[in-house]
Amino acid sequence: MNTENLLPKIALNLRELRKFQKISQKRLAEGICTQSYISMIEKGEISPSATILHAFAIRLGVDINYFFDVQENLMYQYQDELIKLIKEARYKNDYAEIRQLLKRQEQNPFMSSTKMQKFMNYHKALCCYFLDHDAKKAIEILNQTLSTDEHTQGLYHSEDIEALVAIASIHTEEEKWSEAKPYFLQAFDIVKRYPAAIKVQTMQKIYYNYIRLLYQSGSYTEIIQLANKGINLCKENDSLYLHGQLLYYKALTLNKLERFDEAIIFLEKAIMVFSVQENKQLVDYTRKIITKFKDIEKSNR
Repeated sequence: MNTENLLPKIALNLRELRKFQKISQKRLAEGICTQSYISMIEKGEISPSATILHAFAIRLGVDINYFFDVQENLMYQYQDELIKLIKEARYKNDYAEIRQLLKRQEQNPFMSSTKMQKFMNYHKALCCYFLDHDAKKAIEILNQTLSTDEHTQGLYHSEDIEALVAIASIHTEEEKWSEAKPYFLQAFDIVKRYPAAIKVQTMQKIYYNYIRLLYQSGSYTEIIQLANKGINLCKENDSLYLHGQLLYYKALTLNKLERFDEAIIFLEKAIMVFSVQENKQLVDYTRKIITKFKDIEKSNR
């Protein structure tokens, strides 16, 4: 097949895969090429070099041959359905269902791409922690997803950042704060160096979980600034994801700093977000915290 025949396939498959994964041209280009270069490729105006196409394949989590084979789109439709099912189960904290979904896919060739292997290993680790209560094994699995030479090129998958945050969060839950902090700092460093390559929800997750670490370890001075950054990120992107939780931890911190009136204001804001999300459990729990704070404030007068 000559280059002239390949150009339309590369253009179509790159554009469709990028949109399928909800990755902007700017984010895909980060550390690889310019946004305008990607635009020209997707219009079929130029043919990318093998090096750049390889970099795209790594960032998008596919084999480089994907760009030449339209039939592989069927594989990504299948993967999309699995990802949706697992995310729905995770939202309900149904890790037993997640484990069953993963087990059924163990021999499925559609799951062989780097991105899907990382996605599946990430969720295997969560199941290991939440179902088996085996923190050591969960962290071992998560560390395996980080063992790659791709990182030396700055080509990170979103699952890599998720793994870093998950390892840090497990250490936090186990009250091993000194072991958790380096993983959070590594995640922040990646965000700082490759901001366009990191999904907004991943950044929100980093802020939220690091704030939890700081709060549980009694380090209140940093929390307000980080919470404000996370809250602003939610507002800028019209995202409810972890918005209420960030407001909640800001309120808890304000209470620790004896800024009681402000704490109640931010708890009420958190309730508004939880109400929009129809999360009655968090609404009721936060209302109880407001009552508790008001009682403490009265007793201190």
